[in-house]
Amino acid sequence: MTTTEHPIITPLVQRFVELQKTLGLGNTAFAARYKKFIPSERAWDRLKDGTWAGHHKEDKLIKALQDMVLYIEAAQSFSKDEFILTPFAVRMNAHFERLLGSTKDRRCLICLAPEGVGKSWWASSVVVKDTTRRFYIRLSHTWREKSFHLAKGIAERLGAPIEKNPSKQMESLIAYIRSHPNLVLIIDEGHNGGVALLRLIKDLIDETDIRIVYLAFPTEFDQVRNSNLGSMAEARQIFRRCIRPIFDDYRDGIAAKDIQSFLVGSGFPLTAEVRTVAATLAPKLSRNQNLSTLADAIDEAKCDAADTSSDADNGPTLQLVIQAVNALCSTWSERRVTA
Repeated sequence: MTTTEHPIITPLVQRFVELQKTLGLGNTAFAARYKKFIPSERAWDRLKDGTWAGHHKEDKLIKALQDMVLYIEAAQSFSKDEFILTPFAVRMNAHFERLLGSTKDRRCLICLAPEGVGKSWWASSVVVKDTTRRFYIRLSHTWREKSFHLAKGIAERLGAPIEKNPSKQMESLIAYIRSHPNLVLIIDEGHNGGVALLRLIKDLIDETDIRIVYLAFPTEFDQVRNSNLGSMAEARQIFRRCIRPIFDDYRDGIAAKDIQSFLVGSGFPLTAEVRTVAATLAPKLSRNQNLSTLADAIDEAKCDAADTSSDADNGPTLQLVIQAVNALCSTWSERRVTA
């Protein structure tokens, strides 16, 4: 039977073949684990040997494999229809385009912002545009200062071979990236990697053509960078390989323009009242999980509107949103800050 090479399907299948090796699963077990995307063991066999044509529709197969990428990369909750292009996302997109266009060794983009600004959401929106070359990984705090764990974790995400020998894992990772040009790696919560991650990023940029986005919390990154003289030296090495300036405009949280954009994207018309509410909520939300709290507040407001209104078409009011934000922010820490 004739085998089929496909510019999208073939690289994705090769990536999952490496994942299967890493997991140590047979075809039956692997197909069973990902049955939501791979209908049967036979289907997986056909994908691996390239004989899927004639048995599966190309467009549906591409969609299933791309959805599988998002599922594996913990970005499965991302919805293109629900994504709101906030000013933060617009700025990140501009910096990201500069990163993609860089032809020198400045191939790292550092973004420092607290939780809830939209870093992970933005990362998911970037990955879905090219799931064969763009990869997302969220670092575990247990990997801090553990070079082997970091290299192995990144290798698993890229679909690169996994080595049991720690000294060979980095060599294997570099060799894999060299054989797969134009890869982009987005590292979320990069501060969890400590100084060891800074060294790893420097080595990957020096040895390959990979482009890296490093997302981290500002205070935690400052602790990593300033922990000792060696850390500061490593940070300077990374800065020399970064798109400048480092994007830390959101170090103190979101601004009123982001809240305004999020409210409009959530269905509220752009009015003077929306602008006023956005300016009013900005200081409180910047101290309390930023847009993630606003998103929760809007959901709460929708529930309150549904419970109190006899008209099912009536959505939440801005007053209900304000009340929900105040309730969600009414914690011990918030009362202490505002006392």
